[in-house]
Amino acid sequence: MRAYHRVFCGWRCHLLFLAEGRLRDLAYQALRRAMGKWLTRREPERAWFYGLTLAAAFSFFLLPPKAPQEYKPVSLKFQGVESSPRVEDPAPPIASKGQRQPLTIPNMGKGRLRLVEDVTRGNPARREMALTFDGGREANVTAEILDILKAQGVRSTIFLTGDYIRHYPQMVQRMVEGGHEIGNHTDTHPHLTTYGMNGRQETLPGIDRGFLLRQLRSAEEAFLGLTGRRMAPYWRAPYGEENAEIRAWAAEAGYRHISWTRDFGRRESLDSRDWVTDQQSRIYLSAETARDRILSYGQGRREGSNGGIVLMHLGTPRSRDRVHERLPEIIEALKGRGYRLVTISELLREGP
Repeated sequence: MRAYHRVFCGWRCHLLFLAEGRLRDLAYQALRRAMGKWLTRREPERAWFYGLTLAAAFSFFLLPPKAPQEYKPVSLKFQGVESSPRVEDPAPPIASKGQRQPLTIPNMGKGRLRLVEDVTRGNPARREMALTFDGGREANVTAEILDILKAQGVRSTIFLTGDYIRHYPQMVQRMVEGGHEIGNHTDTHPHLTTYGMNGRQETLPGIDRGFLLRQLRSAEEAFLGLTGRRMAPYWRAPYGEENAEIRAWAAEAGYRHISWTRDFGRRESLDSRDWVTDQQSRIYLSAETARDRILSYGQGRREGSNGGIVLMHLGTPRSRDRVHERLPEIIEALKGRGYRLVTISELLREGP
């Protein structure tokens, strides 16, 4: 079942999620009351009581999270086809016409997860960057973005969902005719991990290998049916929700995961955050700030922004202060600094 923009294995998981949130609230309130009484009233004769309350509250917060493998796999029905929770099931074909060659993945041995990288940057020795755009369901600024890219002579990599392809076929045709590279953004843009619930990239209950492969297959079939072409062998997870397990599943279908460039240590990122609308939010960026953030990435370092991957979107809920309107300034500034703006395939090519 789905609720609060999350996927639950059933009504029991839903109730447990609500109960856990309530218990954490109660523990936090008890902690605040105990600390307030202990520090302000100074009741030494009841110090043992406040100490136990504090210990209980802290122990609740320090409980180890449930491991993802403890969740029981749940079958999901997607477009009338039931998925199997068994990981040993054969992978479904990506498209009816031909087969995508799977990536070479090192096998670490039976029972161990195969490592598949999350691409966040190209070659830092080359003065190149990639502008990438995600198309989920909205397309209200797509035409403007394509016009800007055409005027600037820039080809980009665009990640599209199956929903986007079915709703905006003319825009997709424009992208193909403009020489842009099209990657996979799943079919319906689902949540894949628990990041929105607990800040951890744990695979959601009910999300299995079969579900993800069907999502990728459906998006590619929609693109193939519209354009007669295959998608580039790259995908980007919706909401940035992915982990090693999910990347390995996608790699079986020949898809390499592409994120965006960021440096957590220096608190820098090439995410434009054009998707944030609340100006009171701590992560909101004005269009001007987003422009400056992209252009200032890597300042003071020898490699600068070399190999950087910029994240933007083809649709925005903002009615004003829209980041894409600063795109001409961003492109012109990067070109003025000697950067070549390329597709992901060009960015990740081997050799000089």
